Amino acid sequence: MPSQPPNKKPKSCDACHARKLKCSKRDGTSSPQERCDHCARSGISCVSSQQNRPRRQRPGRVVDALRTTSESVSDRNVDDEDDTSGAWTAAGMPVSPSCTPSNDQTASNNSSGDTYMTSDRTMEVFDFFMRNIYATLPVINFGNFMKLLDQSHADWDDEFCALAYALDMMHESYKYAITPTAAGKQKVISCKYRIEKLRCRYDYAEHATADTVIVSFSLFVAYIVIGKERRALLYLSEASKLVDFARTSDRIETMRIHRLKALLFITASAITLLSPNPALRADAPSSFEVDELVSWYDLVGASAMDDTGQEIRQLDRFAVRQLQLMTRIHLTARDRTSWDILDEQNVANSISSVTLPATRMVRIVIADLSITQLWFSSDRRRLHNTGDYENMLNLCQSGNLAASTGRKALAWARSLSQEELRIVGLFKMVDILENMVHLCSLDPQSTDEVEILARDLMIAISTADYESTFASTLTRSAELLRHIAPMYKTLSRRSTYSGSQEVAGHDPSTTVLPQRTFSSFSE
Repeated sequence: MPSQPPNKKPKSCDACHARKLKCSKRDGTSSPQERCDHCARSGISCVSSQQNRPRRQRPGRVVDALRTTSESVSDRNVDDEDDTSGAWTAAGMPVSPSCTPSNDQTASNNSSGDTYMTSDRTMEVFDFFMRNIYATLPVINFGNFMKLLDQSHADWDDEFCALAYALDMMHESYKYAITPTAAGKQKVISCKYRIEKLRCRYDYAEHATADTVIVSFSLFVAYIVIGKERRALLYLSEASKLVDFARTSDRIETMRIHRLKALLFITASAITLLSPNPALRADAPSSFEVDELVSWYDLVGASAMDDTGQEIRQLDRFAVRQLQLMTRIHLTARDRTSWDILDEQNVANSISSVTLPATRMVRIVIADLSITQLWFSSDRRRLHNTGDYENMLNLCQSGNLAASTGRKALAWARSLSQEELRIVGLFKMVDILENMVHLCSLDPQSTDEVEILARDLMIAISTADYESTFASTLTRSAELLRHIAPMYKTLSRRSTYSGSQEVAGHDPSTTVLPQRTFSSFSE
């Protein structure tokens, strides 16, 4: 009689596993459907994804799955290629170090590709990522990245080079989405070609990390903006598979992985909702539970009764809503009709949709994210503006900006103290200045408050202990501040001149001119 396989011993829930606590599920005193004793006392969700999580020896199956997916998508997407994609078509989608036969041409291309990504160029694109993406998508390990960046270029490994190229490609993809040009598209194609060839030189599938997932996601972004939807979905599915097996060596890496899972889940969902083609679907991470959007902090050891844990929970809810909006922007950036997605009411509702505790940490992050939203909103509106002052006034009147996102971002920035402004960071201060310039263009009534805020920012910058590497950014901030007053003095004079014209049937006394002074700069 054949022997029966032994019953598998129940495993601890994720929260107990992360905290290294004795779980009642493992002891058998709690059924798999019930919450364990620790989770019940803490009032948190009891997730047992560990029971279904594959062991580390199984990434080879991921490689096979990626290869199968690659072949099946390639077979039915011949029409998805174009003349400019020959470089990456030849290599296909690499899934292991042996994915492409090595030859002299490949080695030559790899060598020339490495020299392109210099330390200065890497710092430039890292600066862009931190200023424009990191506030909403904090998935880069800042400390490790800067540590590697300080090393000699010759000491960079292939994985770090691929991450640097990924940031560069997101930079170029963003610029191409804003201003589509043939040269911009070629830069995106060049970046992704370098990444795809670099990935043939290290085993990214069997030793996946958060950085590996970011590289795959950047390839998804690149293919989306150049119109290769099917190829983009291939890389999104790849990223979802890799994130299921990515290593989580410490708390920071665990947090990065969970944020990436949330990003990939939301992106896959957005594709299903937004794509006019029902056949375009992408895989979401199989190990991701929707509850993790608000409870991932339990898995990294944060106490549910701790104030910091509660803040993280609320902030993550807020960040998810930002990611939803950001994903919609990225996926539809090239479609002119999609700009309506960023109407002021939509953005304002997104910002005000979650009630958060009034702690310093929350206030800083909310100000940061609100300012980021303003950046996208004002930038899109500038695309509609031809530089004509009358058109600018029409935008102000139609958008009702005085009660919408721009005003909210200004109010949040004004609410921060000098110390909190320094915590927000120098790069975000520069963003605030740039955004306030846009806000004044769209809503001249804001000029007085913007001048006061600009003065506060300069005080915060001058009293902060920033490194010399930020000297160029400090200079840029000063120049922005110096040009704010003359710019809106000119606008004021134009308004005054326009309102003082004697037009038949028009009483000049009824003209309402913007009320603003510039005394704060002379104090």
